[in-house]
Amino acid sequence: YTFQRTTFWANKGITMNIVPSKKLIDKLLYMEVDDNDFHQATLNIMYQEWQTNYIGYTYKEILDWFEDTYDSFAKFAVLIGKYNQQVCNGGHIQYFDNGYANGDGGCFYKHSSSIPLHNELIKLFEKTELKEDELSLKVLKILKKFEIEEEDDEILNYDYLRALDSEYYKLCNEFMELINDYIKHKIIGESKC
Repeated sequence: YTFQRTTFWANKGITMNIVPSKKLIDKLLYMEVDDNDFHQATLNIMYQEWQTNYIGYTYKEILDWFEDTYDSFAKFAVLIGKYNQQVCNGGHIQYFDNGYANGDGGCFYKHSSSIPLHNELIKLFEKTELKEDELSLKVLKILKKFEIEEEDDEILNYDYLRALDSEYYKLCNEFMELINDYIKHKIIGESKC
């Protein structure tokens, strides 16, 4: 199954708008990442920097630094990874409440229902070859359906968000395997160019 997807990407001949930079490729290859951990290793690079050198940065600020230092591919990997972690831990409400859809502050801050980082995730997703994959398209559809309706700091579309959670939970494990395989394919494939 994984091989078929890899072959699909290689044979499709699609040039992707975002590709891993040489700096990201070199970093991941230097780390001698296990085949099943390319995605998590990318997340770990950013988190390590955030906790070591940029502790005062907001999530958005560290993501911007990560993109400037590595590339949009790396930023996409973090955005989709944090989306998955937050939604699988506490649903779309946690993803919003903890600031990952917005980027400013954490769980005790007010967040904008305009969800700018989430919208950036969608834009980056659409610039990858993943948009050609059936499973990925189902996840992209869920990402596009995510919205927050609130009044006086109270979320009004709670039931809608819970239904969206259930929809994502049916796909998340297989999708995260796909994401890791995709990142691995792009890192190893680009390193041979």
